Amino acid sequence: MPISVINKRIRGYIKLLEINLNDILLTSFVLSLLIYSNITIKKINIESIPSGIVKISGTILAIILLILSLIDIKTMYLPRSICRIGTLLGFLSTALQGLFLGFGECSLMVISHILAAIVAKIVMDWTSKISRAIIGQEALGPGDGNLIAMGGAWLGPTGIALSTGL
Repeated sequence: MPISVINKRIRGYIKLLEINLNDILLTSFVLSLLIYSNITIKKINIESIPSGIVKISGTILAIILLILSLIDIKTMYLPRSICRIGTLLGFLSTALQGLFLGFGECSLMVISHILAAIVAKIVMDWTSKISRAIIGQEALGPGDGNLIAMGGAWLGPTGIALSTGL
């Protein structure tokens, strides 16, 4: 099959899914940064973070998730405002924990969590667009993307990949 035919088919699929070429390029760039930061972050000594901070952060995350779960069960809606507050608290928690690791490790940790939140949100939005193109309706609500972005802010690239994979 000639390359021009393949290019036309790919462009047709992109148009079908309403995906902008700039979105694809941005996603590729963010994914490469995420892979780089995830490889680099493995060198960080996490044992220097006090366990009290980790427990407090985990408790805050559990409370936010409980509130969101109760609202979602009752209304089938995830409020954007609570997800955004949870995302900001996730970034703050990451930065606070990173302060005990030193400036370089802290900035790397925060950047990797920001990238995880962005990539998770993009993946969920694309999943929604793909489902709309295939089955004619969205399989995910808009709050699901916000929730997964909040998860990326709290858990980072490895944690959000594991939690969404399970």
